[in-house]
Amino acid sequence: MRWFLLFVTIAAATQLRQPKAWWKEGVVYQVYPASFKESRSAEDAIGWGDINGIFENLDHIQMLGADIIWLSPFYDSPLFDLGYDISNYTSVNAKFGGSLKDIKKFIHEVHKRGMRCIFDLVINHTSDDHPWFKESKSSVTSPKRDWYFWRQPQYKNGTRYPPNNWVGYNGESAWVWDKHTGEYYLGIFSPYQVDLNWDNPDVREAVYQDALRIWLDMGIDGFRIDVISYYSKTPGLPNVPANDDGFYSGAQFYVNGPNEHKYLQEMNQKVLSHYDAFTVGEYANATTNMTIMQEYVGAHRREIDTIFYFNMVGIGRSGYEPIPWNLSTWRDTLVFNDAIRSSGRGDGWNTVFLENHDTPRSVSIFGDDSPEYRVQSAKLLSMLLSTLSGTLFLFQGQELGMINVPSTWNISDYQDYLSQSYYDGVKTAGGNTSQALSNVQKLARDNARMPFNWNSTYGFSANKTAWLPQVHPEINLADQMTDSDSVYNFWRSMLDLRKYNKDLFVYGDLEFVDNESETFMVYRKTAGCECVLVVLNFSDQVDRCPVAIPKGARLLAGTHRKTLGKHFEAFEGRVYRY
Repeated sequence: MRWFLLFVTIAAATQLRQPKAWWKEGVVYQVYPASFKESRSAEDAIGWGDINGIFENLDHIQMLGADIIWLSPFYDSPLFDLGYDISNYTSVNAKFGGSLKDIKKFIHEVHKRGMRCIFDLVINHTSDDHPWFKESKSSVTSPKRDWYFWRQPQYKNGTRYPPNNWVGYNGESAWVWDKHTGEYYLGIFSPYQVDLNWDNPDVREAVYQDALRIWLDMGIDGFRIDVISYYSKTPGLPNVPANDDGFYSGAQFYVNGPNEHKYLQEMNQKVLSHYDAFTVGEYANATTNMTIMQEYVGAHRREIDTIFYFNMVGIGRSGYEPIPWNLSTWRDTLVFNDAIRSSGRGDGWNTVFLENHDTPRSVSIFGDDSPEYRVQSAKLLSMLLSTLSGTLFLFQGQELGMINVPSTWNISDYQDYLSQSYYDGVKTAGGNTSQALSNVQKLARDNARMPFNWNSTYGFSANKTAWLPQVHPEINLADQMTDSDSVYNFWRSMLDLRKYNKDLFVYGDLEFVDNESETFMVYRKTAGCECVLVVLNFSDQVDRCPVAIPKGARLLAGTHRKTLGKHFEAFEGRVYRY
């Protein structure tokens, strides 16, 4: 009888474990094409990365230990938002090479190495230069008029006002006046990124065909889906309750809208389910509501596979305002993120990441980017990410411990329109522009978008004038490849450790052993009878671990070659198996 009960217990535990999948165990490396590598000759180089430059350097990504490449937008675009304003879903921007042949070659080269690739899917909005919008804008009677949101103005005492009081990401009205037809159109992200009307079935079918099927049929392995929670808007597009004529966030009316999940399930049923495709959605709004997360990633719901939980990269900031952070906040965030894939909460799956094209560099935010501690900080964060369960995402340059742009940059050095809008808004309001510039240096998206440093003379392009200023030549791949103690080689070793211990580091359960320390993060990872203890010192001081290291524990990995026993060096991390 006891053997039967033991069998039932084991069977039940097995049923609760997450089913394994290639996209769960894979390490995803995000390539930002404009900044990765330019292949053009000195005569033709324009200081802008291209598709050929990517597949000529696939060996670097593979040697690092990545299995999946996420390619940020390369489509035709006016590049107002660096490709997230698409004017043609089925063609390649000339700056990136301009040829579908280049993309097909990239896909082939990736698959030849046994790797996979996913593309960015930007379908909440199109560029105002897209043929769909041009036709929609041509006349109030255009067949494509309701492919976007058009509304008549309001008049108050003879003054024209937008249809509602929603604010856009640029700090002004989310509505743009079109003099030609005498109506406003909706562009929440910018006047140049026009929201598609997903309530129109013709829009959805056009998106499925032009933005999904064409690339899946070409052989790609899935999508990173931009702003996945914005597709469905509340009918009537109501005003935000207010007592003045100001503009306010209308997120309550366009995030997690009434038909959001219906549309995602339809996209899965009509398109994604017919391919072995991996999907990760960008949920750009902070939340601690587990129900919301499970509604997107629950496997039984058949919407998307996993999601970017932005609370992780939102620590230490409020918009463009840096705010204090502590390890207690991090622990709470990591516990919530890990619970997304917990069998007790549902059947979803989580991601693990600290950087992408929209974030500053993690070493500059969560570590110490001074020359004294940059390397140690980068290794510590590598150990953190590599030992957390979920699908792991890295952004180009993160493997080198790249840091933020220099504090000497002027506002004119930044290319990102959000940084420019924030700074201009502070200036217009008579605020402290020196503080605003300091905030931009800490939090701007351009921090991640700087050209990749291939060697000590940059090596990004034969044109010495890149689209963004090239900085920090001392942080480069060539030097780190030959340095056994470099950030790059530490990342390689940690990714190897993760792959050889998938049950622990990809699927294992997380439990914090200490919940009080504001300098140490200490947690246990378990998988069946296997157990490891991860100890991370997030301070610049030598300190003693707040918990006892288990007797007989064996050091599995460490950020420092020499350890001080119970005491940890500044930004030192260790992994013990016991």
